[in-house]
Amino acid sequence: MDEKSHDLCENLKMENAMSKHDLVKSILMIPVSLLVVGIMLFDIWYGEELFSDLWILYVPVLLFLFVLFIVTFAYAIWRLSDNHRSILNWISFAIFLIFLLFYILAPVNDIKNKLNFELYKDKRCEVVEMVKERLLEPEQNSRGVILPEGYESTSTGGDIVIYSNADEITIGFWILKGFLNSGYSMFIYSSSDDMNSIRKLWPDILETDIIERIENHWFYLNADRS
Repeated sequence: MDEKSHDLCENLKMENAMSKHDLVKSILMIPVSLLVVGIMLFDIWYGEELFSDLWILYVPVLLFLFVLFIVTFAYAIWRLSDNHRSILNWISFAIFLIFLLFYILAPVNDIKNKLNFELYKDKRCEVVEMVKERLLEPEQNSRGVILPEGYESTSTGGDIVIYSNADEITIGFWILKGFLNSGYSMFIYSSSDDMNSIRKLWPDILETDIIERIENHWFYLNADRS
């Protein structure tokens, strides 16, 4: 074998090795993309609760997740531009793109709130019955009640708010407690099924706060203070 043939064989071996190495990277990028997007979806679902409970620790974690998403998405774009014929590179890119389109275009908070309401509806109804039967009552000079074990997931922070009079009981289940004066949101049960009575009973609800009916006796309150 002459020197040129030998060099050609060596080059082909190197290209083949590089091709296999690149294929492994493309394959591994798919589960990495799914993992990163899965973490971001987890943050969308539990982020408000984590922020309410662990805001000092949560802020750097949130920044890390943001950087992680940007870096991995940029890497997926680079791999696609480097080899746009690879279906594996297109899959990795599509995973990020679908998530971005969902996050930007879809009413994420509305979807999340609807899922949250349906997921914990039965347990919230059980809490309502416990309040009506006086198994759960606020302490003197307080409107907050700590939920018993097994019901903490029905309200962010594991507590509810009760406002009542002789004719009506209203119970608030936290969705977002907010930070300082950033506002809050919650599901509110009203025994009278009257939106106006909620405004009368709850002293901290402003006229600009939005109350929407979900179904009979259940309302969604968005108290935006921004």
